Amino acid sequence: MANTTLRVLRYRKVRWLYLAGFIAYLQLNFFLYVNSNFVGDIIGERGVGLIYIAGALLSIIAFVGASHVLREIGNYRALVLFTALQIAILFGIVVSSNPLVVLLLDVLLLALEPAIFFSLDIFLENYSHPAHGEDDRTGGVRGLYLGITNMAFVTGPFLMGAVVGPDENFKSAYVISAFLLILFLATIALRFRNFVDPPYQTIGVRGIAPVFRTLFRSRDLTGVFGAQLFLRLYYAWSVVYIPLYLHAHLGFSWLVIGVMLTLTTIPYVIFEIPLGRIADKYLGEKELMIFGFVILSGSIAAISYVSTPSVLIWSLILFLGSTGGSIIEVTTESYFFKKIDSSHAHILTLFRTIQPTATVVGILLGSALLFVLPLQYTFIIIGAIVLFGVGFALTLRDTR
Repeated sequence: MANTTLRVLRYRKVRWLYLAGFIAYLQLNFFLYVNSNFVGDIIGERGVGLIYIAGALLSIIAFVGASHVLREIGNYRALVLFTALQIAILFGIVVSSNPLVVLLLDVLLLALEPAIFFSLDIFLENYSHPAHGEDDRTGGVRGLYLGITNMAFVTGPFLMGAVVGPDENFKSAYVISAFLLILFLATIALRFRNFVDPPYQTIGVRGIAPVFRTLFRSRDLTGVFGAQLFLRLYYAWSVVYIPLYLHAHLGFSWLVIGVMLTLTTIPYVIFEIPLGRIADKYLGEKELMIFGFVILSGSIAAISYVSTPSVLIWSLILFLGSTGGSIIEVTTESYFFKKIDSSHAHILTLFRTIQPTATVVGILLGSALLFVLPLQYTFIIIGAIVLFGVGFALTLRDTR
């Protein structure tokens, strides 16, 4: 009876995390796609990458110290602190008229944003991990969480495009993002202030080498880390350069871009929930992951061959890319969280460091390619690079 009560309480917390995650990702959508154009208006197209690299490097440093912060103040207080700082930064970008201050704040914005989702991961892993004797439903829980939160990527781009409008009022997107974070903070404060932290293992600078040794000794962890890295390379590249290409090179308006991005993020909603359950009960993650990489690589490469500003054609290309990305995302997340529990903050820290690391690598690669190739033809190279994710997926021992 007691186990049943605890299970019900855990699932109630998970439902609130679904809501909090949706709000967090919705606010991210409001500045995510306009940020490269906003920064580009200040320092030029080739300088955009420098801001993203600086933000990613700071994020990596923050992740190294994350486990120490968790041990000192706990996950709930850490999330409140990260969110409050992010709100202040967003309002700072809006009210400042000094280009240098805006750029510095934008670096901090990019650096701190992943910390919010890292804390949500800690919560979700704590409440969703199966107790002794329970079936492992990690794939289903993660799939549903990703499906619900990715609904933000369906509604967010359309709302963002409407808010920014033909006048390109970029700062309005940052205002909406800040107010959504206030709502997110209220949700967390009401439902998770009594969270009991698990015993976190720290990582620190001196602890990085042992964590890497643990990682490389596990074929499964090495494989899923590698697969996640190539997915995040695509995300890093696409978030910065696809909107830039669509707007600055093909002439699509922000309203049209918002509609296209809304349509093409639907796969993250309709596929991730059933795929998480399929991975739990039937196929496992390995085969699905390989299939996702093949689709994603082909769709990225196709961008280099299409220069026609057709909404239908571009929506189809982006839809296929999102389909591949959604398959890889849910399978890598499901597989990874089946291998750890909430006490492994050091492993989770390293896993979430993949995002800023991929941002640094992806933007450095993009900046280098832009010096020798037009933006249009860099996509075929990125598509070929992403295909290397298949190799890491092949090394995994399937869960089914």
